[in-house]
Amino acid sequence: MKPLGRCSLSAGSACAAGWLSLAILIVAFARHTDQSARAFDARGVPPNTLSAMAEPRFFIDNDSYAWMAHARDLMASGHWRIRHTFMDNTPAGRPMHWSHLLIWTLRGMASAIMLCTGWPAARAVELAGIWAMPLFQLLFLSTAFIALLRKLGWIPAGLFCALALTLDGLSYGFYPLRPDHHGLQLFATLFSFACLQFGGMGWVQTRAAPHPSNGSPLFRAPALPAFPEARRWFIAAGAFGGLALWLGATVWLFSLAVIALAALVVVPAFFHPAEADFRYDPALWRWWAGGGVLAGAFFYLLEYAPYHFAMRLEVNHPLYWFCWWGVAEGLRFFGGCSSVRFWKGRRPAEWLGTALALLAVVALPILIRYGPAEWHQMNNPLLRHLHAGYIDEFLSGWPAIRSRPFHFFLANMGILPVIAVAWGMALARSRNRPAPPDASLRSALAFSGLFFLLTLFQMRWGYFLAGGLLWFGIRSLPHLADFTQNRRWVVRLVCAALVVNAVAAAGTRLRREHAAAIADDIPPAWAHASLTKRIVLQWGLAAGTNQWRMAGMAADAPALYYFSGIQALASLYWENAAGWQAETDFFADDFSGEQAFSVAKTRQLTHALVPASAGFAQLYLAIKHGLAPAGAERLALAWRLAFPGMEPLPVWIQMDMPLTAIASRQYVIQTPGGLVGHSSASRVYRLAPHE
Repeated sequence: MKPLGRCSLSAGSACAAGWLSLAILIVAFARHTDQSARAFDARGVPPNTLSAMAEPRFFIDNDSYAWMAHARDLMASGHWRIRHTFMDNTPAGRPMHWSHLLIWTLRGMASAIMLCTGWPAARAVELAGIWAMPLFQLLFLSTAFIALLRKLGWIPAGLFCALALTLDGLSYGFYPLRPDHHGLQLFATLFSFACLQFGGMGWVQTRAAPHPSNGSPLFRAPALPAFPEARRWFIAAGAFGGLALWLGATVWLFSLAVIALAALVVVPAFFHPAEADFRYDPALWRWWAGGGVLAGAFFYLLEYAPYHFAMRLEVNHPLYWFCWWGVAEGLRFFGGCSSVRFWKGRRPAEWLGTALALLAVVALPILIRYGPAEWHQMNNPLLRHLHAGYIDEFLSGWPAIRSRPFHFFLANMGILPVIAVAWGMALARSRNRPAPPDASLRSALAFSGLFFLLTLFQMRWGYFLAGGLLWFGIRSLPHLADFTQNRRWVVRLVCAALVVNAVAAAGTRLRREHAAAIADDIPPAWAHASLTKRIVLQWGLAAGTNQWRMAGMAADAPALYYFSGIQALASLYWENAAGWQAETDFFADDFSGEQAFSVAKTRQLTHALVPASAGFAQLYLAIKHGLAPAGAERLALAWRLAFPGMEPLPVWIQMDMPLTAIASRQYVIQTPGGLVGHSSASRVYRLAPHE
């Protein structure tokens, strides 16, 4: 058989067939999701919120509306970057520091749709929002398929793509109803680590490496690269890391620490391979950091040049490059010794270089934690309180794992955790000296384990845990036959189980969406998104040409702005600390409302939304004070607004009965069992501080 690298016709045709199959599956899944959501929305009574216009799509994550609103505003501005938004922090708006990759993608797709159809920008951006994440999914999985096909063979490549496409813990990052950057961050980080794995994690051959076509095209024997190939993989790892840094600096900082610790597992001080035709080359880590710093600098200039060269440590910044360089120098230092006594035989120049590297590593987290508040918004007490208790992705994953462990792992990651645990137990019990290619296996297991610990800390790392387990599960397949003493039936059994897992996960997704389409089993996220959209559309119609500005809509601020153009005060974004300060001052005020009056007048507020819930007042007191005294919520203005009638309200605050009726009315859905109503017990107040 001719090697794949020589592009024989049969190999090229087979590769094209695999890519085409992948593209068909992604399009089919995305189309099914979109049609199911549209069918569910059409079951509303009446199906159209506004009789004069077609019903727009809903999206199930408010970040999605923010991305699409930014893309729409960018198109209207005529510029190619957007650095300020009026979505929240009314009336002045606030800076916008999200990376532009998704915004540019939405704009490009919407522009193409407008060119082909003549649609208005709003409709084109909506359709682009549905197909943006499937497009990225195709791009990432195509790249993974080609690389894995070349390095590991057909079966690992196919299984990786099938599981990434079907398991909830991975596919949800590219779900058509939630365009967002989480899936992009995951795959940029995972690809960075995978390139290090293909580069041998620092271990290289000292003899000529066999051609990767050796062995069966279904499974290729794992082999360490020679130095030139390893260097290319390390540079590629740095490039993907630079992309991850651009997409989310804080996420990459944690991922950088995970990758460094996983790499330490297989330095010569801890990893002693049996064969002699291999060596550890610590200089490779400099190539990794060099590629990363260059990529980070490129994306930094792309995002900000020639403006905004400010001390904003929430986003890509030169200090992250110095930190990365310090990590690489640390790995080079520890990789240069063959025993745990790393201090033996070191020259003064080495110690000086290591001290500078350590300074570069610790400078960034120290400046983030102890620098001025304007350097990093997490130093703002309000935002710390908000993130610690009220944003799901920052909450601990342990309660979800403890309450429903079977569902948490099986529904999101399938049998991959079982494979990882089994391998971990087997490696711990093994008494044989490892082979050099085992460096990738052991570091991949450490990579997954570290992200599991981070998931216990914060839920947002669940994506990375699923990605790490998928990589480990696929990377371990070529090693399985050797580890089980050539019992190939074990390999076949595991592969068959993974195929069944992928098919079952795909079937579960399709059945779940079909049940939602006929409103037989309504997902809460779909019901909330559809209800919010209908309410906000009617508010927008009521506002007409008036400029309304609203408090109390922090969680749904992007949807409010996207569907109606109404500006909110607070939102769930770190750039909007000023909006949160003003909104907590408003709702946490006492019954006199004097401070609230000042906020409403300064911020030109026209309305406030208040749910009929005691938790509403508790929310603002907790964000403002951290831990408010018991019963303090009953003394807050938010409590009086949530439960009116106990005492008179300030004269400048009046119940807006038409808008309250829109917010609290029962919205009906036609289900197979009859009509089902959904409602939101909320009140809308008209604010008149200028009258």
